[in-house]
Amino acid sequence: MIFDQIFRPKPQDSLNSIQGVQLSTINDISALLNTKSSLENTLKSIAQIIPKVLGCRYVGILMLKSHKHSEYRFSLSTTSMPATLNRFVKKAVGGNLNGLPYVIKGKTSIFAKSVKSKKIEYTKDLYQSFLPIMPKSLASALDSIIAKHMQLLVSIPLLVNDETLGVVALGWKNKYITDSDRVVMSTFANLASTAIHISRLFEEKEKAILAIKEQNSNLRSIFNLVKALNQTFNSDEVAKKSMNGLPQKKFLIGGILCSYNAKEKTIQVWTITKNKLSEKVSKLVRGFSQYIKHTDHPDFKNDIYVRAIKTKSPVSSTDMEEILRPIPNIFYPTIQKILKIKSVVAYPVVSEKNKAIAVVSYFIRDELYEDLSYDKKELLSTYTNQISIALGNAIFFQGQRKAVLELDKKISALKEARRKERDIIDIMGHELRTPMSIIQLSHKYIREKILPKAMENRDPTSLEKLEKYQDRLEESIKREICLLETLSGVTKVDNGKLELRKEPVNILEIIETGIQEQKKNAEEKNLRLSFKKPGKNKVTPEVNADKVRIQQIFDNLLSNAVKYTSKGGVKVTVDNDSDYVKVDVQDTGEGIPEEAIKNLGKKFFRVNQYIKDSKEAGKEIVRPGGTGLGLYLTFSLVKAHGGKIWVESQVGKGSIFHFTVPVYKNHISDNKSKSTERDVFKRYGLKK
Repeated sequence: MIFDQIFRPKPQDSLNSIQGVQLSTINDISALLNTKSSLENTLKSIAQIIPKVLGCRYVGILMLKSHKHSEYRFSLSTTSMPATLNRFVKKAVGGNLNGLPYVIKGKTSIFAKSVKSKKIEYTKDLYQSFLPIMPKSLASALDSIIAKHMQLLVSIPLLVNDETLGVVALGWKNKYITDSDRVVMSTFANLASTAIHISRLFEEKEKAILAIKEQNSNLRSIFNLVKALNQTFNSDEVAKKSMNGLPQKKFLIGGILCSYNAKEKTIQVWTITKNKLSEKVSKLVRGFSQYIKHTDHPDFKNDIYVRAIKTKSPVSSTDMEEILRPIPNIFYPTIQKILKIKSVVAYPVVSEKNKAIAVVSYFIRDELYEDLSYDKKELLSTYTNQISIALGNAIFFQGQRKAVLELDKKISALKEARRKERDIIDIMGHELRTPMSIIQLSHKYIREKILPKAMENRDPTSLEKLEKYQDRLEESIKREICLLETLSGVTKVDNGKLELRKEPVNILEIIETGIQEQKKNAEEKNLRLSFKKPGKNKVTPEVNADKVRIQQIFDNLLSNAVKYTSKGGVKVTVDNDSDYVKVDVQDTGEGIPEEAIKNLGKKFFRVNQYIKDSKEAGKEIVRPGGTGLGLYLTFSLVKAHGGKIWVESQVGKGSIFHFTVPVYKNHISDNKSKSTERDVFKRYGLKK
């Protein structure tokens, strides 16, 4: 077909009519140029204007996507055709025409010719233009349907600055094109191209503005997160603020932060973003902290949290089982219905030493993690880095603070121990000096005054005095020996050299021996000293003990009872079961304050020197002196025997000291040394 045979003027056309059509077209398109609209809306508007201007029924706009050699890729952006025909075409191509990819290979298509020549092209061979998107048979059928209303298929190129944006496809109703039609087509194409170009620029500008706004929003959210995290060095507070600081109105609905215990190899929910959705899920599963993931357990092999910890890289999933296990799977459909998420990604929270300390998961609303933009992935990575830094700092700070507090306690305890050591030196000096002074003076008086008279005159009075001072000497020597034995025992306990020679021991004989020793002291204070023996039908079994040490235990408790009792008496009772013999030493003395009982048996501890008498308000009773080592040794010896010792007391009414010793059951002799901790910290009940 020759171009001139198609493009010819009608006899009735005039310059005025051509100008009128041009002005009408210009006005319509100019309205588009002055409107800031999206490309989609601009293309729709152009498709609606064309039939009014040119009087054609079928319109399509194909935007050029790429052009390489003889291959042309278009996208059918918009169409304008009757509904019946649109349904036929939709069925023929298997979907909507809008957005349909349209690939043309070769130069036979008028669309390809139009792009190459940058001129208006036309053809009567309609089905050739549809071959890329539908079979030839359907294209021929379509040709026969629209033949009554379309004589030519016209392709008008859309050009801007010599660049082809695409083509406008027209279904022309006449067999020829007039000069005025040609002018209108060219004018329209120029204006439409400009409108499309402006819309593209507008969209690019809008996208740039949105990108800047999103970047600003991301920076603001990062700033707010960092600001919140830097306000505390408490790891629990950091964890809560890190999750509640996540932006929940964008592509996220929140997150979960889980702690990781490398020693126990467990992952447990630490905190979760607080919002209505998380509250519903938490209420449904009755809290998250009860569910623990074991990283080495086969059930958690595909768990995204476990994989993130092991690989130290982000791991995403859409599988609710991988995300929610060990929560029972009966809850999965309901949780998914509540959250309405597309995917979840878990990031490891790593310390400065590249060790995983936690794992954080982000719940993504409408996208797969793999489809997220680079900026969004960078945002999640930045969030995680900030959480890692803040948590690492908080954990380090808390560790340092705990270490400082522990060190302060140890220093204070050591200072107290040193103070007690100095005090005991003073006490020991006093305790040792007193009996030695008595011994020295008594010996001097006997030697210079009494002995000469007694030997010379056989004076009964002098002999009586001699006996009195000899008793003093004997008592002082006993006291000195007892003190030295106590010091010796304490030294062996502290140095781990305490040696027990265990054998079957009659505990009743031990008690009777001790009572006999204290009988004189009790009589001097007018105290009742009694021993309530078991009934005639009850046999007290022998105990497995070191006879010397068990005597020392009982003597210390009995002598203390007599020493701290000013009126009333001291009663000893014995009881037993199949495993232990229990001895009770009960007095009617001053009693021990409740706050002091827990410290009994500690080295150098002594109950306050002064107490108020509950019966006589304001009266003060002076306690006898002591080193505080007697009970320390007694408690240590009972424990070394495998027994227990405890105290019941009430101020003003007296005290009961109970201790137990294991029953002898044909034991193999156990003469090994019972080691006692030599470490200075542990000696004083401290930890390193």
